[in-house]
Amino acid sequence: MRRPGTALDSIYVNSPNTGEAVPLSTFVKWTRQPTNFLSINHQSMYPSVTLSFNLASGVALGQATTAIQNAETQIGAPATLIGNFQGNAQAFQGLAGQ
Repeated sequence: MRRPGTALDSIYVNSPNTGEAVPLSTFVKWTRQPTNFLSINHQSMYPSVTLSFNLASGVALGQATTAIQNAETQIGAPATLIGNFQGNAQAFQGLAGQ
């Protein structure tokens, strides 16, 4: 069996700056050492995470929010996972009646 750390040398991602394939081990390290949370974000009383995005050139906000909602459906998110938009995306949905 391979050591987990060496598996990271076999996975490549494209650099957004150069387009070249870069081993994942360049910026990810494997450890068996447990970590502790410094804080847990909440929205109301529920633990939460924040996912941010920027619009690609020529892509409208409505297209982006639709693509994100479609991806949520495609990955098979459980019914207990609740996603919503904040900021401009939330305001857009309110105006668009979504």
